[in-house]
Amino acid sequence: MPWTRPCPTKAAPVLKPGDYCAPTGKLITGSVFDGNKARIERALKFYDPQLYIKWNPKKRRGWGMWEVRRKPDFLTSVYQGSFNGVGYHTAEYKESDIIHHVLDVPVLTDSLVGKIKSMDTWQTKRWQDHMEYEGAKYQERIEQGAREELRYEIKQHRREWKELAAAVREGVPLGHFLKGIRG
Repeated sequence: MPWTRPCPTKAAPVLKPGDYCAPTGKLITGSVFDGNKARIERALKFYDPQLYIKWNPKKRRGWGMWEVRRKPDFLTSVYQGSFNGVGYHTAEYKESDIIHHVLDVPVLTDSLVGKIKSMDTWQTKRWQDHMEYEGAKYQERIEQGAREELRYEIKQHRREWKELAAAVREGVPLGHFLKGIRG
């Protein structure tokens, strides 16, 4: 695999076109293009106090990626073991990757809060009505595109359409034209 080749050494200090460094997500946190992490975390906390940023070195094949996550709201019963036949549980905040993962971010930027705001469905009061409206708008866009495509095809094949219309007026059955079409 090309991403597992070693980085340049003292013997060969320059990378050649086929050389790649091994993943460094466990050694290096973040990217040189990251913005000010403290300022971005402050903005996230202002938007939602439960949001936080975490570095995950396992993502992107070991190169690592920032994750925006949300702290759990409720305590969960966690089994700790049993003693003399009695099970012991503690109440802890337990995270789930499916529920508490918000967003993967390769580079921290100031536009991160705006991205999360645009994805947030809690800001819409009537969420179901909004989704129905968006669905109807999307469907209308698809139908409009299909109408435009049909208009374009009719313009491109005007002569064939005129021949078809003349043949139908003369009494030729439509099945004659559809013989070769299989659907």
